[in-house]
Amino acid sequence: MSGTEKNEEMMEWVRKAQDGGQSAREMVVLAYRPMVCTAIKKYVYDHSLWEEAYQEGQLAILKAIDDYDGDRGVYFSVFLRKTLYYAMMDLNRRSKRPEMDSLEAQNRDEEGLTLAERLEDERADVDGHLEIQERRRALAGWIEGLPAGQRRIIEGRYGGEIRPRELAENLGLSIKTVENLHTRAIKRLREQANQSGWK
Repeated sequence: MSGTEKNEEMMEWVRKAQDGGQSAREMVVLAYRPMVCTAIKKYVYDHSLWEEAYQEGQLAILKAIDDYDGDRGVYFSVFLRKTLYYAMMDLNRRSKRPEMDSLEAQNRDEEGLTLAERLEDERADVDGHLEIQERRRALAGWIEGLPAGQRRIIEGRYGGEIRPRELAENLGLSIKTVENLHTRAIKRLREQANQSGWK
């Protein structure tokens, strides 16, 4: 069976699920379980959240079934991938673990820089652990204050180690738009860092 035929078959199951067929809903949830697992591995960086993320993923499939509009010419699998991405990012945001731990710990962009390193001047000399913690808290607050599109790009690039091309696909944007949003977000964060006296 070709990919197109498989998509068409799943579209039929989705239509039945939207018409209220409980067995069809269960079939769709079961069929897309691997996509949920993939989304968790890609986007949930706190492993203690994986069980909760799995439940969120199941709910995201049900939400996608209800929200999906086949007349828009997009396969359900593409729509669901985007829905799962947002569900996992929302879970990360709601978790008690400070996002900056994961943004700073090992996640680096293609040039090998963390977000804080990208914002800091190369001559910066950080004096001690307390200052680093204060900067992390400030940066987390600035990220939370970004416009939604810019925030998703920053969280995806630095919090989820997602490459720009994959972010573009997940968000339904062009790669150029993702790059522009990233540039604007970094500029805005750098301005806030400069206003706060970061060197």
